[in-house]
Amino acid sequence: MAASVRITGFGNRRDLLDDGISRYVKLMSPWADLIFDFHKPLSAASASVEDQLAREEKILLASIPERSHTATLWEGGKLMDSRAFASWIGERMRDGRMPVFVVGSAQGISSSFRNKSDSVISLSPMTMPYKICLQVLTEQIYRAFTILNGHPYHK
Repeated sequence: MAASVRITGFGNRRDLLDDGISRYVKLMSPWADLIFDFHKPLSAASASVEDQLAREEKILLASIPERSHTATLWEGGKLMDSRAFASWIGERMRDGRMPVFVVGSAQGISSSFRNKSDSVISLSPMTMPYKICLQVLTEQIYRAFTILNGHPYHK
């Protein structure tokens, strides 16, 4: 049975899963199922940023499965190279905890949610658009599994 890795956040699944992301999902299939759990973006028109982030936090917390390891993506999080990231994923798998990567909305992610996360990881200290973040994250997850399985892709 393949391992599972989940990516959750806010956005339209159809708009976010382009050919590049779908390619890595397909390439990863021998090693892991990559599950995308997107929630409908909330309207910010009638709420303050703090209120919107609090509402999003409740939705995210309710969607995280038991026996998972929540890793929130944030520009101020821990930076890792590809080998360290692969090792990090491997440790979660050995512990029997599914990695769940949480990507914030256009408003970001609340500090409260970051504090409740098991890990806070940075793909880059730069802020990037959601779709680019998903592309980079998906490729790095695929790269991690190639490293863990001795596949030549990483070289």
